[in-house]
Amino acid sequence: GYGANGAGQLGHGHVNASSVVFPRRVLLPGKPREFSAGLAHAVAVLEDGSAYVWGSGVAGALGGGSFDSIATPRMVYGPGEARTATAGLQFTIIVLENGQVMGFGMNTKGNLGVSLSEPGSLSCLGSQVCHTSPVRASGLPLNVVQVAAGEAHTLALTADNRLYGSGDNSFTQTGAACGGGSGSSGGSACFEFQIVTPLAGEKIIFIASGAFWSLAVRSILEPPTFSPPPGTYGEMACTISHPVDGAVIRYTMDQTGGEVEDPSGSSPQWARFLVLSGRKTVTIKAYASCEGCGQSASPVATALYQIQDSAGVPTFDKSPFFESEGSAPHVCWGAN
Repeated sequence: GYGANGAGQLGHGHVNASSVVFPRRVLLPGKPREFSAGLAHAVAVLEDGSAYVWGSGVAGALGGGSFDSIATPRMVYGPGEARTATAGLQFTIIVLENGQVMGFGMNTKGNLGVSLSEPGSLSCLGSQVCHTSPVRASGLPLNVVQVAAGEAHTLALTADNRLYGSGDNSFTQTGAACGGGSGSSGGSACFEFQIVTPLAGEKIIFIASGAFWSLAVRSILEPPTFSPPPGTYGEMACTISHPVDGAVIRYTMDQTGGEVEDPSGSSPQWARFLVLSGRKTVTIKAYASCEGCGQSASPVATALYQIQDSAGVPTFDKSPFFESEGSAPHVCWGAN
């Protein structure tokens, strides 16, 4: 580590009044699987599943039963006990392999996922509320796989893609329905983890927290493909496809040149091909979804076709596409 080290947060065994310019090795006893750093403390989970903390303990963020700071990493959970961890401004959250989510440090806004009256609550830093020993967060199932901490809020993601938030919600940064959103300090807060309903059903693969804001990365399907591509044609057969096996394509369409609503789960499911003829403007919108694929639904794709009276001599845009229904094969093509 390098930079400010007034509380020993660089973990090399010393406290430095001035900045450390050249990187120094953190004195961990094994190879780390992940790191996370707060204002002036850090937490690491090693490959053997043990968890270590070091740096400033003024808010109890090191979980050792005191407000002392340490410059050398200290184990808080032994081998095989820790799954993942995150450091907030002055608090620490550790997910254990048994599924419990434990926290210690400042809890004035409920960022540990417990109430201000939780046993073990102590006064610290004037009017703040802190825990110097681990407390178990409320409102979470036992399958949390990721956690992310901000200044005074925490996010937790489960293995089945449910996202939870707790703590300061003055800027709606928890994403949960616990009030707040005033855009100023002193807003409402969640004192236990609550589900982030706007992202329910999404396939979330990564979360992160800033001081007063949050990020969630979704895994989404790519949009479906129209063939032939949008353009001007005579009579033609249109197909919509997707490269993912099991993807379901739903669509909406207008053949009068009017507006087309985005498709939804109640829209017709695309099957085989659609023959377009006559003289008209056709707009088709489509999206793909896939249960069990580990990805959210795709964005909506739009195709605009200008259909003329006469097809002329049809040519293949690509190789013919054959489908078989019973004993009668079908061939689809687009006049091009």
